[in-house]
Order: sequence, then C-alpha cells, then structure tokens
Amino acid sequence: MSGTIKEQFEQREREMGEQIQRAVDRGGLPVEVEVDGIDAALQQVFDVLEDVVSRVAGVSKSFDGSDLPAAVTLEDIGVLAVIVETVDRRCDDFRRMSAELAAAVAPLDSIRHEQRARSAA
Repeated sequence: MSGTIKEQFEQREREMGEQIQRAVDRGGLPVEVEVDGIDAALQQVFDVLEDVVSRVAGVSKSFDGSDLPAAVTLEDIGVLAVIVETVDRRCDDFRRMSAELAAAVAPLDSIRHEQRARSAA
C-alpha cells in the first residue's frame, strides 16, 4: 500500500470513527418512545393538512364563486401553490429519510449477529 493510499484509508477510518462517536453521543439508535413521538408529530401535521385539503376541496366545488363569502384571489392560489410545493418537498424528504433508515436495517442486523457471536465466544 502506498503512503498516500494508506493515509487516505487511515483518514477515512478516523472519519468513520468520529461519525460513529457523534451518533452514539447524540443517542444512538432510536427507542420506542421516539417512535411514538414521531408518529404523534406526523399525525398532527397530517390532521392539519387533511383539514386544509377538505376546505380547499369544498371551496373548489363552487361553480362560479357566487356562493362563496369572498372572491378567490391570486394570493389564495399562491398560498395553495406554496402548500403544494412544501408538502411535495417534505414528502420527498421523508421518503429519502425512510429509505436511509431501511438501508440501515441489514447492516445493523449484521452488527447484531457479530455482537452475539462475540458474546457467545
């Protein structure tokens, strides 16, 4: 191994060790109470969004707006467009994070097996 490659390898190992330590220092793997907290927070956001969707769907059923208490403005449509974009972006973020968590399951299971094997030896 050349010095440069060896140095790069050692640097990468140090960085991985630091990453692991930071993760452990920040709490490590999640616990069940965190699952409950995440679910409650997501449910709260879902409930708010569901209410907005219901209201928008109801108002959009108006034929010509004569049965609405106020005129639909460009600002109203802009607010709705921002909500749509925000929800889409957040859903993409959630899907990415979910995929990262799912990808960690197999390596964590391997670690679990290694730890069990070591403790049995």
